[in-house]
Amino acid sequence: MTMPIKRNALVGEVGERGVLRAIASYLSEGGGRVLVGVGDDAAVTAATPGTAMQTVLTTDMLVEGTHFLRNDATDWKSLGRKAMASNVSDVAAMSGNPRFALVSLGLPADLTVGCLLELYAGLAHEARLWGAELVGGDTTMSPVMVINIALTGELAEGRPVPLRSRCRPGQNVYLTGDVGRSRAGLELLTDPAAASLRGEPWTETLLERHLCPQPRVKGGSALGAALDDLAMIDISDSVLNELQLLANASAVKLVISPGRLPVTLEIRRYCALRGYDVATFAMSSGEEYELMFATSAPQEKVDAILKQANADAGATLIGEVQAGPAMLTWLDSEGAEMHVKNETFAHFSGKNKA
Repeated sequence: MTMPIKRNALVGEVGERGVLRAIASYLSEGGGRVLVGVGDDAAVTAATPGTAMQTVLTTDMLVEGTHFLRNDATDWKSLGRKAMASNVSDVAAMSGNPRFALVSLGLPADLTVGCLLELYAGLAHEARLWGAELVGGDTTMSPVMVINIALTGELAEGRPVPLRSRCRPGQNVYLTGDVGRSRAGLELLTDPAAASLRGEPWTETLLERHLCPQPRVKGGSALGAALDDLAMIDISDSVLNELQLLANASAVKLVISPGRLPVTLEIRRYCALRGYDVATFAMSSGEEYELMFATSAPQEKVDAILKQANADAGATLIGEVQAGPAMLTWLDSEGAEMHVKNETFAHFSGKNKA
């Protein structure tokens, strides 16, 4: 039985999941026009009478000092693109297509107008890439910079929503693209121990993934249209964290082979130079914005769907869904159970999990 959160508890102690539990009673439980409420990458409401599209709604926030640094080296256009991409990825995880965005900003008094214009150039550029428009927002003075975006998307009426709770025993678990590069890019920007690798040509792809991630809109939409038994989530915190969310929401056991995780040669080289275990590093990398999904479809069918949609990335089979209590099991290359350390960034505490 889940214990209630005490009113005098500190948010830094209870963490993000504890905060969500505390406010859950104030949020819609669904019903009526609310098809999907809290608990997935985005909410979904029923189509307005006379239209053929369900509405997908999401919002995301970036805060100076937590998600980005504000200094002379800040790439404001890339920051704008990343802020928009994180929201677009949520819509993609619901197999929707982005449409309209509201941008609200907390602005420090010493921010130059030039920086603000570059930020908006990035926001508008990323929105246009995926067919979305900036339609308004709000601004206020703030001691640190805050970027909040509310984004709507569209999903064809009658199409099953790929909820996190739709994992079923017998399904395969897939991951699009590759993982690990965003974490490496962050370290290159912030870790003095990685300073010697900055400027190396092969690290450019690591920085690019962290600064300008590419949401998988085409892939998410195509998979949602073609597969009736789809569960899906985007990789915002980490593969490990998102796997646990799927397992918890569906009350299933996910059996995963970390050695199958798709990683690039650059990540293997980076981990070798830094003395990291590749699987542990990739499993705990956040802000990747790849899609992880479960379906009974075999690899060949998934490949065909993504190819026909001209998706930006393919998908790799990394595990399977089994009956059982909500848990994660890791298998090595020999099929034996193994331990994977969770190094996912912990919101509110600002620390990695043990």
